[in-house]
Amino acid sequence: MKFFVFFAVLVCAQGLFNVPKLNAAATLQMSLPFVNGVASNFANSAGVATNGMLYGVLVSTNGSTFQPGAYDEMSPATLLNGGFMTIGGIVTDIYFHPGGNPAQPGSGLTYDGTGLLEGDLVTTGSLGTIENVSLVPINPDQPTSPISALDKFALIWFSTNTASAGDYYGLFSHASFVMPALGDVDFSSAFLGTDVIRSANQQFQAIPEPSRMLLIGMGIGGFLLRRRRHNE
Repeated sequence: MKFFVFFAVLVCAQGLFNVPKLNAAATLQMSLPFVNGVASNFANSAGVATNGMLYGVLVSTNGSTFQPGAYDEMSPATLLNGGFMTIGGIVTDIYFHPGGNPAQPGSGLTYDGTGLLEGDLVTTGSLGTIENVSLVPINPDQPTSPISALDKFALIWFSTNTASAGDYYGLFSHASFVMPALGDVDFSSAFLGTDVIRSANQQFQAIPEPSRMLLIGMGIGGFLLRRRRHNE
């Protein structure tokens, strides 16, 4: 009997000290039909609202502004698992968190809009709808994550589900897009009413070759040196 009581106390103690952390990541809810709005009409590079496109969020982890059209191509690993964006081969503070898994076809935008009504109960949703972006890790609950509460974010989607140089992507930001502390947070009010077509009209840039960058640097240095000598 004493052994049983001791075992029960031990199990309870383990339960107390091994409780997993809840809300270790945030879910960004983008579409709530009949409540606020449906994040729809995300389109490919041709301006056609399309299902199945991969998407995610870009998060400004240090307060810098988003620069559409300036970002370098992304590696398949970054597209799958996330990572920092680069511009001209230089790492920025903009972090990509995937919302749809490239390894799972159809995990991107999937709604067909049939029967989905916006929060005004009149406007029907459309193709190319983002439901949510789940499991965005937030500091300090996940110290390995660079994302913190109050960081600004933007939605990003990929026209051809690839992110090589020359491929098209779209970027959409809103004043309400600020990372929550944790939990499931609704951002669907940004899509109240009729959603305009949002085209993937930005292109990924090729990462400059080191030799080319060196030549460019030498050229700029030579030009500045010539100007300095001329001014003297």
